[in-house]
Amino acid sequence: MMERHFAKNPTSTHACEKKIGYKFKDPLLLFEALQSQGSWTAVTSGPRLAEGNKRLAVLGDKVLDLLLAMKWYPTWEKRGIFDRLRNEVTSNENFLAVCVNADLQQFISLPNGGVSIQPKAMATSVEAIIGAVYLDGGLESVKKVAQELGIDVCEKVASA
Repeated sequence: MMERHFAKNPTSTHACEKKIGYKFKDPLLLFEALQSQGSWTAVTSGPRLAEGNKRLAVLGDKVLDLLLAMKWYPTWEKRGIFDRLRNEVTSNENFLAVCVNADLQQFISLPNGGVSIQPKAMATSVEAIIGAVYLDGGLESVKKVAQELGIDVCEKVASA
């Protein structure tokens, strides 16, 4: 595994940890999750990751799919129910609302010192945070953070 070395703003990551209700063992994962595409200018060694948090976002999206599938499978509901639930839970609109409701946009690093964050970048950052939590603490930690952020997978399946 490639070693990561990034300059970071510990105040920002600590405040974000409080918002999401999770303390990272590896705070660089959270730092990576908060980098929007093109903003990763603070790399001190190693490759510059121009895609920012997108790799963690892919992981976060799939982890939420897994949690949803694990809750859906024992219900014997049709596959169409799972697909509908997955589209609701992992939609950009839902993740945007989560970001705004939790006031997470204040922690997201923007490219070139930008001040206006796009809705897609906010949604991607929520997915990336979930991916970072998974790598740092596993599925149980993701369940807690998702619930803290209002991404309640269990509630969605129960109400299907």
